[in-house]
Amino acid sequence: MTNNNIINTNTESTPVKMSIKDQAAARASLYEVCTTALFEKGYDSEPVCDGSLIHLPNGQFAVIKISIKDATKFNLEEEREKYTEKQVAAAERAEKAAEKAKKKAEKAKEKAEKAKEKNEETATEEETSK
Repeated sequence: MTNNNIINTNTESTPVKMSIKDQAAARASLYEVCTTALFEKGYDSEPVCDGSLIHLPNGQFAVIKISIKDATKFNLEEEREKYTEKQVAAAERAEKAAEKAKKKAEKAKEKAEKAKEKNEETATEEETSK
């Protein structure tokens, strides 16, 4: 099912670029792994131009696209750093959104309390005026 021959077993310190044929075989093998796993989870998929279309519930779709990176040009540490920076920025945005939502909820609570007090005052005034 899975072609383990596509794994780069190069132990040299200098990366070697994969041939076009090896890249195609690697992509095909990886698509098979992905679509098989998705099928086992109950998702249908089909090949589309440059990827695989996943049928999601409620008529939605997702696309999986696998790209082989040229090891002679790819900097793994740089990519990890970019990912970490992106995750930190997303966490900061989420924290700010949570703070904003908390402030909004506090204001809504205060407004509701003021409205309740006003209603109670109005009711008291109406009873007093009777």
